[in-house]
Order: sequence, then structure tokens, then C-alpha cells
Amino acid sequence: MTGPAIPPRALPSGTKTLRRAYVVTLVTLGTLSVGSNVILSAQMTASRSDTRLVALAGRQRMLSQRIAWDAQQLAPPLARLPAVQQAGLRADLRRSIGEFSSAHLRLRDPESGLYHARDAAEVRALYSGRLNASVQAFVAASTRVLNLPTGQLLAGNADVGWIEAQARGPLLAQLEQATTRAEQRSTGYISTLNRLAWIRVGLVLTLLTALGLFVLGPLERRNRNLLTSLTRERNFARTIIDTMGQGLAVTDARARFTHVNPALAAMLSHAPDSLTGQSLTDLVVPTERSALTDLLAQRAGAEPLSVKETQIRETQSQETQSREIQINAAQAHFQFRRKDGSVMSGMVNSVPLMGTDGLGAVTVITDLTAHETAERDVRDREARYRTLAAHFPEGAVVLFDRDLRYLLADGAGLESVGLRRETMEGNTVYDIFPPQIARAIAPDHLAALQGQSSVRELEFGSRTYLVQTFPVPGEEGVQYGTVIVRDVTGQVHARTALEQQAAELAQLAHEAESARQDALALAELTRSLGGARTLNDVTTSTFDLLVPSIGATWLALVKIREGQARLLALHGQVSPEFRTELEQHSAFLGQELWQAASLGPVYLTQTTEPKLAARGVTGLAIVPLPHKPERGLTVLVAGRRGQVAPWSGPQRALLEAGARTVCAAWERVALLDDLRLAAEHARALVEVSQLTEAGLSAQEVAQQACAIVGKVAGADWAGLVVAQNDQARTVTAYSSGRASRAYMDLMTRGLVRGQGVMWQVFDSGKANYVNDYAAHEGASSELIQAGARSVLWVPLARSHDLQFMLCAVRLYQKKDWSEQDQALFGAASRTVSMALERQKRLQELESAALNDRLTGLANRRAFELDLQRLAAEAARHQLMFTVVVIDLDGLKGVNDSGGHAHGDALLHTFGQRLKAAFRAEDRVYRLGGDEYALLLPHTAADAAGTGADLSAVRQRLRQTIDQTRAVGFPAAGASAGLSSFPLDGTAAADLVKLADHRMYAEKRSHQAQRLSAT
Repeated sequence: MTGPAIPPRALPSGTKTLRRAYVVTLVTLGTLSVGSNVILSAQMTASRSDTRLVALAGRQRMLSQRIAWDAQQLAPPLARLPAVQQAGLRADLRRSIGEFSSAHLRLRDPESGLYHARDAAEVRALYSGRLNASVQAFVAASTRVLNLPTGQLLAGNADVGWIEAQARGPLLAQLEQATTRAEQRSTGYISTLNRLAWIRVGLVLTLLTALGLFVLGPLERRNRNLLTSLTRERNFARTIIDTMGQGLAVTDARARFTHVNPALAAMLSHAPDSLTGQSLTDLVVPTERSALTDLLAQRAGAEPLSVKETQIRETQSQETQSREIQINAAQAHFQFRRKDGSVMSGMVNSVPLMGTDGLGAVTVITDLTAHETAERDVRDREARYRTLAAHFPEGAVVLFDRDLRYLLADGAGLESVGLRRETMEGNTVYDIFPPQIARAIAPDHLAALQGQSSVRELEFGSRTYLVQTFPVPGEEGVQYGTVIVRDVTGQVHARTALEQQAAELAQLAHEAESARQDALALAELTRSLGGARTLNDVTTSTFDLLVPSIGATWLALVKIREGQARLLALHGQVSPEFRTELEQHSAFLGQELWQAASLGPVYLTQTTEPKLAARGVTGLAIVPLPHKPERGLTVLVAGRRGQVAPWSGPQRALLEAGARTVCAAWERVALLDDLRLAAEHARALVEVSQLTEAGLSAQEVAQQACAIVGKVAGADWAGLVVAQNDQARTVTAYSSGRASRAYMDLMTRGLVRGQGVMWQVFDSGKANYVNDYAAHEGASSELIQAGARSVLWVPLARSHDLQFMLCAVRLYQKKDWSEQDQALFGAASRTVSMALERQKRLQELESAALNDRLTGLANRRAFELDLQRLAAEAARHQLMFTVVVIDLDGLKGVNDSGGHAHGDALLHTFGQRLKAAFRAEDRVYRLGGDEYALLLPHTAADAAGTGADLSAVRQRLRQTIDQTRAVGFPAAGASAGLSSFPLDGTAAADLVKLADHRMYAEKRSHQAQRLSAT
């Protein structure tokens, strides 16, 4: 507790002026920082723009070199490269010319975003003069080279020479001049950024100097004046201390009293002067002196202490509110001994005080004797109240204050609702209960604080509670309220059960006769529906038995899917026109009625639907069948004509029971149909899947699959469409006998691309199921006239250049393709596709295993297989053949000079030239690397290893080398070794070994010739 607060004196105008000057200086510094950062940001943006300009100008130089290089690459001898590589070079040159031209257009455009508005004249002068003419001429010459056919592009082409000269000379110098100018602009922006940075540093230093001279100096003088003022205020504070009613003492650094006010002296029954020089610890009982010494020592260091710390709860009457006073770590309770020997309970509050001799303290002592007595009384009453609440059976007792905060909560029934005393006490009603519960009981709490009692039943969880709220009167009026809660779930259930039994008995007595009649009708309906075999049987029996009891004129069954209504059945007294209108336009009810029916039955005494009202319909009942996700929303609709009358309770009950009965019968009928169809479909799927193991061709698999699924799906005709290029033909796979001769002729005649819907299916690759072929956009009038009503096309896989498609037709009567039908045709499509794909994969695997990917020739494995087969045939039929082993010379030099891509081109070119040089029955192989082989049937040498046949072989080898050199590989050469069956041996391995030995001998001879020539 402290003395009265001293109001601060108003600051003089000089201090306000200094403060304003300080604030203005800081604002100026902030504004300068923001402004300079904005300028720096703008300059950085401009610098980035110049960087892009420098990069773009420099890229022009690089592009000019690339264009010159690509143009030179297109000229001979590289022009003899394969077409694929020539196309790649031309694509690179075309892309480089395009980038070079577009970059030049952007550089010469002042509005391109690379320049400032002030640079427009300079840009035009730089890029619209001689440089522009040079660039345009360079692009034109490059374009002419690009457009010149390969055969006409010669090594000495004038445009190629001119482009190369420009790229090394005048054009390069002009592009370097443009790049240098862009770099100078960028350097200028960087210099500007440096100057701005130094200017900002100078301004900041100037403002800081002004702040020290004009603000900090006057503040120092003001502090000295304040010290004088504080001394006067201290003397005034001592006067206040001496006159205050609470005990207060000032101690020095040795914890001795230097000043004691009269109130403290009277509290301890001492004279003020007699306490001067004593210590506070001398006044407490001996057992607490150590704790007080510890407290004062910690107070001197401004550290918290937990010595006899506690909380005091006191009630104040101001504004009839209660509050708690938390005594912090600077307060503690001690027992003081008075001069007469009695003991006083006091609260000590001590704060450090710096004196001339060190750190002292200011200590306030409050007499708590009367307060502790009152607190003991409160604790005793609270203990009695808590004991009562804790043992309250099957409920709880709660005490709350004017803030609706629970002070006490206990009872055996708290745990049953998931509450605990610890979580309730100290929290408000809004903190504990859900919003709906809090809103229900808060008004009762507030009424209790106004002196009013209340009783209510409240649902919480799955239980019912009786909540009684009462005010708690006190000396200062109602400050608290109490709540008594009891679990009355059993009583409520018993009362509700009695009320329900009474209502049910009355209702049963009232409807006994009606219920008996309805039960008889429902029993008859159930018996009748037990023998139903179709949906029409179900709806007919329902109409015959329900309509007389509910007073309806007609009864309909309607299915709603995706907002569209479809009439399934209609019975009753309706005109042919009305029946036709309902069948063709079954959405005869508004969308809002369908939405309402999806939530429950709808009963209209008088309908306002225009189409129904025009036909004399008055009452309308819409009852949804029990929901089945796979079936969607299906409703039973009953209509009345004539007198307007409401639908009675028994009529509604009968309709709803009838809907459930119809649903059960429909499900039984549908289940029988589904089981039959499922069995047929499963059997068909097994038969289709077995086709892949039958060893049939792809077309035979597709044709038999069409026959199986077409028959099971109820199609009248199914066929296989085979398309090749832009021609298609159809093969009949299944026919039920209903198809006419004219129809068969139409379906099996050939078609060219664009005729019929099937070409759209071929192009899209997606199946097309048309339920109403006559209404389809691409329908054929001839097929419609021949009887086609529902048609489907399902694309199958592709085999080489052939495409297959499954087509099925239902004749003379439209019938939708069901999901099961579509699944069946889809399975057939996948099976046929699998068969085709397997054939294709086998062929690809066989080809990949026996062919060289680079040259397209047969590989070493094919050579070995063919050699064994040829040797066996030659031995069996006494034939002859020759084995040739060839090693290509010069491959390493080509790889080193032109790269591996150039070396691959040499291998491919030599292989193709070699294949073209020999007969059709001769086979050429690439064994790997630069090694090739030939198998020449019916070719052999004489005993000396020579002969006309082998001379022709070597002539063709020399021809192959000459052709390879002529197309761009002047260093290419080859060494070959030959062996003949049976002259050189009859074993395949021996023939290869001998040919290989002779090839190496020739290779060494070629090397020796080259060494002697050099």
C-alpha cells in the first residue's frame, strides 16, 4: 500500500519545443531514408533494364557467329549428311535467324521497354542507320542460304562466303559498338547510385549533429531543474507519510529504521522515536525473524520471494461487484509483538530505496487481525457449503458471482456429464458450456442476481436435468447465486412414455377400423406382388389394390436422375393424349417438387402445375420409394380428378406402405433380372477371355468376341469393322435372324473415310453408345429405314496398319444400352486389344532381338542363327555358300574429328550401301562396332580361293567403299576376309574363324601400304 498519488506537473513550453524538434528530426531521417530508398529502387530498376539491354545486344554478336557457322555447315561436304541431320541443321539456322531478327527489331524500338523516353533519338540514330542496313542484308543472305535446296548449295556459294565475312568483320564491329554503348549507359546508372548513397550518408550525419546541438543539450539542463523539483516533492511526500493511517517505515542499508510514521508506532504500541535505530526483525516473533531477514534481503535485490505468500479474497461493495486481490511476491504475512506483549498479524510490503548510504527500503505494514478473523469465518462457511455440495446425490450444487463466474462447484453428478470441479471453479458459464447451453441458462443466472428464482428442464448430452436457480441474499444485497441440478432423466422418460401410450391408445382406437381395412389391402398387395415377374406386373397390382382405398384416379412410377424425370409405368383413367404427353415429356412436375420429394412425401390438396391442371388433375401425392443409391430417386405419384379434398392420414400411410411394398417387389424382380443377366454376362466374359488362349489371329479373336457379346447383350446384329488407311469393310459376326437382306447389304458394304459415325469413333478412340439412333446427328437414313434403332461402336486396338472396331445394332425397337451392356462390350474391347497387343509385342521383341538399332541390319544373333541354318541346308542338299567378314577402317578418325554422331552416320551409310550392293537373297549383318558380315548363298571359290564369284564379291565391296567416300566420308575404308562351304570347311565356326583370319591379314596389308606411302 502506498501514499496518495501526486499529479505530474505540466511540462513547460521549452520541453515541448525540444520534444517537437526531436520528433521532427526523427521524421526527417525516416522520410530521407524512405525517399532515398525509393530513388535507389527506381535506379536499380533502370539498371536492370540496362542489364537486359547489354545482354540482348551481346547476344546479337553470338547469334551472328552461330548463323555464319550453321550456313557453313550446310555447304558440302557436310551437305551429304543423312536427311535427318540436314533437317536438324536447317532447323537450327532458321531458329537463329528468327531470334536474330526479332532481337534487332526490339533493340531498334524505343518503346520496347529497354530504354527511357529520353533515349528515343539516340536509339533511332544507332539502330536505324548503317547497322539496320547491315542486319537486314545479313538476314536476307542467311534466308537465301536456308531456302536453297541441298543439291544446289555448293561449297563456294557467294552468300555463305559473304555471311562468314560479315560475321568476322563489318557487322561484328557494328554490333560491338552497340554493345559498348549499352555498357556505357549501365556504367552511368551505377555511378548515379554511388553518388546518391554518399549524399544520403552526408545528410544523415548533418541531422545527427543538429540533434545533438539543439535537442540533447537543452534536455541536460532540463534534467538538473527536475532534480531540484524532486527534492521538494520528497519533502512533501514525507509530510503525507507522517499523516497517513497505514504503518510506514524507511530503513537504511543496515535495515535500521530511519523514519517511522505515527500510525506504525501506534500499531506496535511504541513511541515513534523509540523505534528509530531498531530493525524490523526485532519486532516480529523470534520464530519468524529468519524469514523476515530473508525477505528484506531479497527485496533489496528486487528479487521475488515465496515466504508465507498467500492470496487474500475480499469483497468490495462498489458497483455490487466482487474481485480477488492477489498479493504478489513483494508481500508477506508476519506476526509482530507489541510493547504490551500481544501479537498482531501484519502484511509487509517492501520496496528498495536508494539512499545516500546505500540501498535501503520503504516498508508498509498493514494490520490484518480483523481481516484474518473475517477470512476464517468465510473459510468455515465455505467448507460447510462444499461438504454439502460434494455429497449432493445424482446432481450438483454450484455457487456463482455477479460475473457469472463459478466460485464453487461440486456434486456426485458432475462426472456423469463430463465436468469436474477443478475445470468449473474460476471459469464463467460461457467458458464451460457449449454456446446453446450457455444461452439457455445465462438468463436464469442473471435473474437470480436480481432476486428471482427459476426452474427449468435442460437436455445435456443424452440426459435430462432439472435446473433450479436461487439468489443468495447478503448484507449488501444479492451478490451471489446458487444452482441446484438434479438428474431427472428417468422421471422424464417415464412421463413421456405415459403420454405416448395415452396418445397411441387414442390413435389406435380412432383408426382401428381404417387400419384393419388398410392391413387387408396391404396383405393382398403383398400376396399379389409375390408372383410378379416384371415391373409392369408390380405397378398393375399396386394400382388395382391401392387406388380404391386412396381415392386416386391414376398411379404412376417415375424415376428422377440428374434433374430429368422418366416415366416407368402409368395406370388408371387417363386419356391417350395425356398418356402420350406424360411418356414423351415426363418432366410434368416442377423442379422444386422433385427436390421436395427427395426429402420426403409431398401431399398437395390442389396442384398448381399447369400441365396437370389443364388435364383436370386436382390432388397430387408424391411418395419416394426407399432410397437405393444404385437406382437413384424413384417416386410413386398418385393423381386425383374432380373434387378437391385433402389426403387423410390413413391414405398417406397406405401410400407410403404401398411405396415400400412396391420397392421390395421391384427389388425382387430386378434381382432376378440382374442374376440372369449377370450369369449370362459372366459366361460371356469367360468365353471372351478364353479367346486369347486359342491361338487365333487378331481378326479371328475380334470376330468371335463380337458374336459372343452381341448375342448376350440382346443385339440383333453385331459385326467387326476393319479399317485400313481411308477404306473400311464390315464382317458380320452375329445375327439373330431379324436383320433383313437389305440391312445386311448396307452394313457389309465398304465405306470410305467420312461415311458414317464410325470414322468419328476411329478418330476419337472412344466408344459411342447411341440409344436413339434416329435422333443422332450423324445417323444414316438408309440404316434407319432398314430398322436400326439403337447402335454402338466400340474401338478395338490397332494391328500394324489395320484398325478394328466392334459394332452392334438393335432393330425395329429402341432399347437403351445398359451399364451392364457397356461393361460387356468394354470387356470384349479389352480382350481383343490384348490379343492384338500381344501379337504386336511378340513381333517387336522378335525384331528387336535380331536387328541392329543403328543400321537396321540383322545383328550378330541373327547371323549365328542364319549361318547354322544355311550350313545345315548346304550339307543336306550339297549346296555351297560363302561367309564374308568385313572390318570398317577409319571409324576412329571420323569419331575424333566429327564426333560420335558423325561416326554413327558412317556406320549407317556403309551398312545401307553394302546392303544395296548385293543380291536380294544375300544377307548383310552388323556384328558390332565397326565389324560387318555377309552370307552369300550359292557362291563359292575354287581351290585357290579365287574364282568369278569371289571376284564379283570383292568388286561389290570396292563399289560400296567408293559410294561411302563419295557421300562425305573420304577417309573410309574396309578390310574383308572370305571363306567358302565346303571348300574351306563344313563347320560354321571354322568358316567364321577362317574368314576372320583372312580379314585381319588384309587389314595388316592395308596398314603397311599406308605406312609406305607416308
